[in-house]
Amino acid sequence: MITAVLHPHREDPNDHARVFTEYAASHTWEWVHDLQYLAAAMVAAGFVALYHALTQHRPPNLLTRLGLAGAAVTTAVIGVNMAVDGVALRHAVQAWVNAPPDQRPERFAAAEAIRWLEWGANSLFLMQFGATAALFAISLARHTKKLNVPAVAGLAAAALLIVNGYHVGATGFVPTRLPLLAAALFLVMSWGVFRLRPVTSQPAATSPSTGASATARPARWPIWQRPTG
Repeated sequence: MITAVLHPHREDPNDHARVFTEYAASHTWEWVHDLQYLAAAMVAAGFVALYHALTQHRPPNLLTRLGLAGAAVTTAVIGVNMAVDGVALRHAVQAWVNAPPDQRPERFAAAEAIRWLEWGANSLFLMQFGATAALFAISLARHTKKLNVPAVAGLAAAALLIVNGYHVGATGFVPTRLPLLAAALFLVMSWGVFRLRPVTSQPAATSPSTGASATARPARWPIWQRPTG
């Protein structure tokens, strides 16, 4: 959300002549896109943490394995997106702005082609991100054996991301609040991770041969919930 505010956004993103001029003049372009990639990598790391929380007390199933794979694919796709947007498009728009008048049409066409590649990469990223969030939301609901608020929020965020990804691929970067709403819902889903309960201790069992009580297995807590005392 912060990087969306810092990214140049005064002009209509689909008015390429105006927005390319704004992009070429930006003094924060490189580090804003570095932050965008870092933010996406942190989200992927959160998916990995959720995978370990869901599989700490039970073997991983198909959904959690697919979710973990989806987190890796999401990181790879946003890397491609940032390479197209943060590097290729930046050089293309600067080349267009600085080109002699007779070369400007060709330079503009090249920059526009890269912009369309960005549409495709960002569309795939959003839909992949949404699919991964959906897999983990369903896994979270199965883990708690109920469709709780974090799971519903995760499914809603996934739906918004997939819809937004489709629209980016079809019409480009139309200003919308869907990503911000999806981010808020995703935070609600993340809150559910910290509410995962540990496996309760098994009661002491009496040995049939000796009559002595067997040692109970201690509860296993997620790393962030382990008692310190």
